[in-house]
Amino acid sequence: SDVCSSDLDPLLHPRFDEFAAMAIDAGVRAVRVRTDLAVEPAVVDRLVAAPIAIVDVDLGAESRAVYERVHGVDMYELVGRNLEHLIESRRLLGGRDATRARGYGLPWIVPRIERRSETIGEIPEFFERWRRRLGVAVIDPAMSWPEHVGLPSDGLLGTWPPDRHRRFVAATRLTVLADGSVPVDEGDLTGIESIGRVDRKSTRLNS
Repeated sequence: SDVCSSDLDPLLHPRFDEFAAMAIDAGVRAVRVRTDLAVEPAVVDRLVAAPIAIVDVDLGAESRAVYERVHGVDMYELVGRNLEHLIESRRLLGGRDATRARGYGLPWIVPRIERRSETIGEIPEFFERWRRRLGVAVIDPAMSWPEHVGLPSDGLLGTWPPDRHRRFVAATRLTVLADGSVPVDEGDLTGIESIGRVDRKSTRLNS
């Protein structure tokens, strides 16, 4: 296959849809996944069929050139086709003609872009396009990497709330990486500091 995506993308796990079903069976009210969507079209079909309520799509750009700078690969057209397929395949709420334009369907699709040096010029067009198309678009701050990762932060990071605010918000969420590990800090995409792995311990909630 010529599909290449981040090793941290949950859709690259062969059982991502099974894990979503396990979470629902265990009492989780809604499952949300965050993905680059740089996968085979068949994976998108599995995504639509899975009990997943929200799909955050890290598009990260409004043009092919910026996408390649941000992601490091030329997958802009593939991701665009997959996103259109996802939009057209979701389970719409109510009449198809009445809901298609505003995105009232499941899974709820949330296009995202980071506010960073490479993307700052594309953010207005990105936000307006997806707000009109799906009723939602998210502008994320540049990633604040944990120190042990060893990656430099973007120059625009300082324009957002302090790091303690990010840690507070992260403490209210549970992030599961593609390998099943659950990092202490959701910004730790390497999973070096994790509280365990969902494939080695039951996800069933205690009553």
